[in-house]
Amino acid sequence: MIKWYEEVRRVVIANNWKDAHIHTIVAAYLRGIVVDYYKKVKGVIAQWAGKNAIANLKNLLIIWFALNSIKNVWYSDYLNCW
Repeated sequence: MIKWYEEVRRVVIANNWKDAHIHTIVAAYLRGIVVDYYKKVKGVIAQWAGKNAIANLKNLLIIWFALNSIKNVWYSDYLNCW
């Protein structure tokens, strides 16, 4: 996820995109389960990044993926304990 964010950052800088539009551009490139998550939270997203983590797509995606990844690791560890 962090590698993906860095790639987005490079493209944003190269194209001189303004923050108010980045999240809508990035949303067009989302695929799979990420699109489902985006549809659930798009009403609260106001920007790509910024001080308000709840209203920016970058942090919402990082938090969502981190939490789901951690849950998967914990569940896998739990299953391996038996």
